[in-house]
Amino acid sequence: MDAPSFGIQLPTVDGFGRGYLDIRPTVRSAEAVGLDSVWMGDHLVANAPILESVVAATTAAAVSERLRIGFAVMIAALRHPAWVGKQISSLQAVSGGRVEFGVGVGGEIAAEWAAAGVPVSERGRRTDALLTALPALLTGREATLGAPWNATVPPIHPHGPMPPLWVGGRAGAALRRAVRHRAGYMALWSDEQRLLRARGRMTELAAELDAPVPPMGIQVLVHPSEDPGHGRRELASFMESVYRIPFAKLSRYALTGGRDAIADGLSSLVDAGARTVVMIPAVRDYAPHMEALGAIADAARDRVPSTGARA
Repeated sequence: MDAPSFGIQLPTVDGFGRGYLDIRPTVRSAEAVGLDSVWMGDHLVANAPILESVVAATTAAAVSERLRIGFAVMIAALRHPAWVGKQISSLQAVSGGRVEFGVGVGGEIAAEWAAAGVPVSERGRRTDALLTALPALLTGREATLGAPWNATVPPIHPHGPMPPLWVGGRAGAALRRAVRHRAGYMALWSDEQRLLRARGRMTELAAELDAPVPPMGIQVLVHPSEDPGHGRRELASFMESVYRIPFAKLSRYALTGGRDAIADGLSSLVDAGARTVVMIPAVRDYAPHMEALGAIADAARDRVPSTGARA
């Protein structure tokens, strides 16, 4: 089994109302402390100010050499598939093939769908049409787009290798999409039991569709702190600002504490099947926490049999 990878979501969303943080030093620090990847969320209009994901990903690629550059996840149905293909294939080319491309259906913020002129009721159909066309769009081949576009896209150049695909979402449709499109499944708001159930369902779907069982990833809110009370308060403030969800409702899916406490929580998720772990730091300033996040990742790696810490 492949060794698990550990990354962070970049501070592209202003969850504490402090103004945008410069993501460039965060990317450099992530690479320096031995993390494997950096990831972007995506919205056109959100509950808190948020940077455009492709701009953020391109910035991250420009100031790093080794890190994987991930989308967790792009709400691609808000965009025309041809432009998605052009942007992601270009990012593959300029990053040296380091992209991890995650797609989700979104739908929780009606205003962004209205602003983009896309009926929210079509988000599933548009996402499926995009995922069907992506292999051709991203590898320089002519692509056929289904409804509602019903169009042919000429080969897009330049392009790099086909990036790993991820499908995000909490509904059963996301699991089926991951299996059907040979993508990984990127979970959010999940614990070990939810991951095990998702793994079991995807195993059933894979047999039904004669497809491989997808790899699993997970996004986890974390706040490194030796003061659990302070950590919970910061997690609650961030979650209620960004997601408009009461912390009490989802607190069991967030981790706070010192290095060992968070590493234990992450290693439990790895034991349940997650091979890519994306920490979402609910912190006001990333800089003081980067060494701790790197140490958490190393400690979690040490807890996985036969993988060991990054050299």
